[in-house]
Amino acid sequence: MEMIRVIKTARDSARKARVAAVTSLQSLVVSAPASLRAQLRDLSGRDLVARCASFRIGSVDSPIASTKFALRCLARRCLALGEE
Repeated sequence: MEMIRVIKTARDSARKARVAAVTSLQSLVVSAPASLRAQLRDLSGRDLVARCASFRIGSVDSPIASTKFALRCLARRCLALGEE
């Protein structure tokens, strides 16, 4: 029983962190520049994570680039926590 409890605790922790990351991702979309927000606002949670994780970031020298960078970081965290 102890082994199951320990594994369940780790899984629950990862799930809670993933939910928090998805919530942060969705909040960031709300405050994103209009052109980026228009591309992302109608996506479901899973599609939003996939789209943001695939962003290619050049130099972070504009509000759109910095927002894409933050979205990509959060999305990749969501994917990693989902695998965990």
